[in-house]
Amino acid sequence: MKVKSLRYSIATTIIGLQAVLMVAVLWPTLHSSFDASKKQISSTEKITLKTLAELGRIAFLTDEYNDLQPFLEIAVLDPHVQKALLLNPDNVVYASHDARDIGTTMQQFENTGKTYWRSQQISNAAGNLGSLKIRFSNHELETAYFNILQLGFTIAIIGMILVAITGIGLGTFLTRRLNRLNQTANEFAKGNLSARAELHHDNDEINNLAMTFNHMADDISNALHTLRESESRFRGIFYNANDAVFLVDPENDRIVDANPAACKLLEYDIKELLQTPVSTIHLENKSRMQAFVDEVLEKGSAITEDLICTTKNNNKIAASISASLTTISNKTLLLVQTRDISKRKQHEKSLRRAQKMEAVGQLTGGIAHDFNNILGIILGNLDLLNRQLKADDKTQKRLDNIKYSAERAADLTQKLLGFSRRENTSTATTNINQQIIDMHNLLARSLTPQIEIVHHLADDLWLTEIDAGDFEDVLLNMALNARDAMAGSGNLTIETHNCVLDEAYCNNNMGAVPGEYVQLAISDNGEGMPQEIQDRIFEPFFTTKDVGKGTGLGLAMVFGFVERSGGFIKVYTEVGIGTTFRLYLPRAKHENLKKQMPENNAGINKLPGGKETILVVDDEPALIELVEETLHALGYRVLTATNGKKALQILAAEPTVDLMFSDVVMPGGTNGFELAEQAATQYPLLRVILTSGYTDIAIARNGQARFKAHLLSKPYTQEELTLRIRKTLDARSAILI
Repeated sequence: MKVKSLRYSIATTIIGLQAVLMVAVLWPTLHSSFDASKKQISSTEKITLKTLAELGRIAFLTDEYNDLQPFLEIAVLDPHVQKALLLNPDNVVYASHDARDIGTTMQQFENTGKTYWRSQQISNAAGNLGSLKIRFSNHELETAYFNILQLGFTIAIIGMILVAITGIGLGTFLTRRLNRLNQTANEFAKGNLSARAELHHDNDEINNLAMTFNHMADDISNALHTLRESESRFRGIFYNANDAVFLVDPENDRIVDANPAACKLLEYDIKELLQTPVSTIHLENKSRMQAFVDEVLEKGSAITEDLICTTKNNNKIAASISASLTTISNKTLLLVQTRDISKRKQHEKSLRRAQKMEAVGQLTGGIAHDFNNILGIILGNLDLLNRQLKADDKTQKRLDNIKYSAERAADLTQKLLGFSRRENTSTATTNINQQIIDMHNLLARSLTPQIEIVHHLADDLWLTEIDAGDFEDVLLNMALNARDAMAGSGNLTIETHNCVLDEAYCNNNMGAVPGEYVQLAISDNGEGMPQEIQDRIFEPFFTTKDVGKGTGLGLAMVFGFVERSGGFIKVYTEVGIGTTFRLYLPRAKHENLKKQMPENNAGINKLPGGKETILVVDDEPALIELVEETLHALGYRVLTATNGKKALQILAAEPTVDLMFSDVVMPGGTNGFELAEQAATQYPLLRVILTSGYTDIAIARNGQARFKAHLLSKPYTQEELTLRIRKTLDARSAILI
């Protein structure tokens, strides 16, 4: 908006007032001067008229009209007089300066706008003799009027110029400090927060206004500085927060703003996220989410609840969501803080499981101990009866049945005590390879002839400190479980390896401790187990076998043995493929060999890298993040997918992918084997590496031998991963699966 200058407003006001004042003073003067001129002209006209009227009277009385003729001619010599006529009472011209007018009537002489008639009656004692009429010109009057008017305008213009100069000068003088104050205010408004008004010694209103402005500017500058610091601080907290933070408009079901952690959590970029309805992020429980929002709006205080979020790639994330109300630009918004608690849920699940196992162990241990004492009494009394009584065959048979049942009960009780025991009763430094070889015949007799047992034992296997007797029981129990899972026929693979569990693996597998381990892997190609069964397989008395075909204590005893030995057990299974149990038993300490535990990213620069494009496929976000970080550090371009469908979409959009590294077991209907087959068919030059908890030997014997050369068994180290990738990429010809 254009601002009108105050000094010009003052000058205009002064000029206007001076103009009014000049009109008020000058107009009467000019009017008076004009009236004086009119009176002077009128007086001259009257004298002329009176003089000629007297001469006309003489002419009427003497009938000597010709004597009047010279006087009339003299009269019209005056430019102010245009015509002079002497008329009788009948308005007939008796005398005129122009002889042609004699005898005419007055009606023949028209008046014009520039002339006017004046008349003088001529009479004597006898009565009316006639009249004298003279037509005067307005020229003299107009000249006088114009001269007066011109004088007035000249005076007015000169006066206005003087007044304007005076007004502008006075306005400038009066507003110069106000103008400087206005300029300072404009500079301040444009962002120059250091601009301040000039102060004078005069204690007047303008100086007070300048002081007030300076105080106000100081307050605003301090407030803005504080606000900017606060905004910068909270903006930094918002964008750098590890938790996902959203600003949500509940009325429009839209996200107003989000931090990078939110984009990463939900797998959207910021533009996509701001266009995504909040309801699509909570597809599984819209009603529960809506009830949560309604409660926040109603109470107006922070509320926290655990909900399931759906990512852009349709992955499900367990999240702890805390929401509170905030007002921005007079609009009520939800400040939502979201934390991925998937790992916490897994850890809670593992903790509950461990607590349950501990509680069950204490319970079974107490019961088994008392029950063992009771069975001891029963068996002892049976022995006494056998020695003291000479029973007949029928009675002896009954006593033998009682003793046999009691011994079976005692055997089950020993298993319960083995599960509940916290320490091994006797441990020794053991080479489990020798234990496995020694038990081969026992295992073969315990299984059916249709089950083939294959050993793949490491040549340089480390030693471990375990209870050898318990280990034999564990191996036998696991073999029997594998037999039942394969319905009496199939392949049982027993493998041993030296293994190092690093921090990354242990962070994703609660209960595992970083260190060096002897690994025992027992694999079958049986039915496999669904997830709901996996969660309970180590519970005492839990079994999927028919009634009478299992006690449910076999795997519970295995679990107890591993726990007592300070180890870790991991199960990999897939329905229709089979199951692998991996037992990690700590390396014997007395070997005094130098630890080779790798740290995260330690020596990463010494590992082989490259510039190729690698597609990583896994349904575990933590593993994807770890692999992506490792390969990025080595120079590779990394793409990621959480399921087979997404992986095929990426391959279609990025046909230049050099290698696909995929997990075998994934949700979504497409496992790693099927994904590898489809990808290799569509992209023959694509190199493929699969990873699984199964061993390569077990997979080969489970009917997936074509994948053996491309399988990296879990857990793998960074070195194993990068060496395998580099070796595969450096192969001379494409790997065709």
